Amino acid sequence: MSSYVCVDSGSEYCPCVLAEVGECINCTRINGSDVCDCAWGGICAMEHARYHPDRIDRVDSPASTLSWINMEDNYLYLDVRVGYPIWASSHLPGSFLFVRPESRDSKFNIPLCVFRTLTGSRLAFLVKVEGPKTKTLKDRLILDPNLIVHGPHHNGILGIAHIRKARFQRILFVVYGVGQASVPLLASYLTARGNSVDAAIDTADLGRDLVGEDLVQTGGHVWYLALRTEKGKAQLEGLLKEGNYSMVYSAGPDGQHYRLELMLKQLAVNTVLCVSNNALMSCGEGVCGTCLTMTRDGKGSFRACKANPDPETVFLKTSLLCP
Repeated sequence: MSSYVCVDSGSEYCPCVLAEVGECINCTRINGSDVCDCAWGGICAMEHARYHPDRIDRVDSPASTLSWINMEDNYLYLDVRVGYPIWASSHLPGSFLFVRPESRDSKFNIPLCVFRTLTGSRLAFLVKVEGPKTKTLKDRLILDPNLIVHGPHHNGILGIAHIRKARFQRILFVVYGVGQASVPLLASYLTARGNSVDAAIDTADLGRDLVGEDLVQTGGHVWYLALRTEKGKAQLEGLLKEGNYSMVYSAGPDGQHYRLELMLKQLAVNTVLCVSNNALMSCGEGVCGTCLTMTRDGKGSFRACKANPDPETVFLKTSLLCP
């Protein structure tokens, strides 16, 4: 039985191209078994495939950059107008789109977390400029605001099942740098369901706080910590000890996720950990293999663009590289 729920299960994109080629993340029957042994308790992918064979695919769509701000030389804030169907489906926590300049082909697709949904079919993104794709995006914006977007996809947060069940809980966000990009949609989702959200924020090389004021306005507390220093780690440990949080969301690098998990275990607190999904992605549909991530026991892998495991099952490959 698969221990991962596909984030697209039961959506308009199910069954997807993986099911078409017998590689469904959840359905053992689609994959050739005589036994129904899936982890999904909603719409049956097998029956959906049988009676609704005309599946929907995500497609490339035109978009336009209305404005962009250069922050600290290596970060961009983008205000982008997209088609209404894409905008309407981009409100869920963990939503992301592939974005590229109109003049470039799909090799230049950049998976970007939706930072905010704005009025007028607009989406905001934060972009860290550090490689050929993001540098090309920045250079082309100077000449041409037109973009191509693909999506939306919804697997930007691992442990999403815990988030969907959260009601009237105390939740702590631990946020590092550009990890702020995933915070607004998740905070809105959680507070709308009666949860209270606090945050420990390290602005890091981004150099500014873009989310703390929103959290304060919803009644949350915000602390600004240097998370990679011994003092910051001690302060965070104190918050976890005294805060009585039922959930922690880590928005940052894999090393932060791993160390938070260790900290929670050492403190022996009954707290669920959810994390931002930092897997490399290229197609977003589990076909290309770029996102394949090893499980912690080394016995398997999962397609991190669609499968949504409990973070504790994930082998965090970069965990020992981050302080």
